[in-house]
Amino acid sequence: VFNLSPLVQFIAQVIIASTVALGGWTIKYISHPGGGGVISLAALFPGEISYISLTATVIWFIFLMNSINWIDGVDGLASGVGFIAFSMLALISIMPVTYHSLTFRLALVGASIFLAFLIWNWPPAKFYLGTTGSWTLGLFLGCCAIIGGGKIVTTLLILFIPSLDALSVILQRLIAHRPPWQSDSVTHLHYRLLRHGFSPSTISLLALFLSAAFGIVSLIIQTIHKLWPVSYTHLTLP
Repeated sequence: VFNLSPLVQFIAQVIIASTVALGGWTIKYISHPGGGGVISLAALFPGEISYISLTATVIWFIFLMNSINWIDGVDGLASGVGFIAFSMLALISIMPVTYHSLTFRLALVGASIFLAFLIWNWPPAKFYLGTTGSWTLGLFLGCCAIIGGGKIVTTLLILFIPSLDALSVILQRLIAHRPPWQSDSVTHLHYRLLRHGFSPSTISLLALFLSAAFGIVSLIIQTIHKLWPVSYTHLTLP
């Protein structure tokens, strides 16, 4: 209804992310990058866990909300990547080494919603996510990733394309001495592919394929990192 400035939108994102975080959806720990357990933020920052968790969670939510919003420039792209992301989180959540029923149920709901939406959003689209739709997708995905096993790194790997696009766009705009939040139709990856003759459906299919490939890699990494400490223990026990 209103053409809101980037500053107003950013303030709205901070309010939304803070509200969810204060409601209990916070990053309390992260998976150990070497496998075998988790890293507790309380142990790293004793006495400051509430502030550290709140800040990290708000940044996490805002990053995902903007990453999804920024790739929503081609029909089927954002909703397709979202469907793959939720599907992979659901698969990871039912693996024996990373089982978590709540994550599975929420991820399954997310995958179902965006699969149904993708039918009408596929090129040529009849329905569109829009800004609020992409924010909802990013926020919901962020919530699914921080419960259970704290699948933050896994989610970033699945969302490699929008994450890389967001970081690349910010860097390009800074190099060009432009504000990172100033929108354009040049710097985003999907815009560059369109200029090189790729059709919207081809771009969306390519994104779905690459997201699924990175999702499969995340499944493999999860299994290896979770299983090697167990194998090592069995091998070293007398």
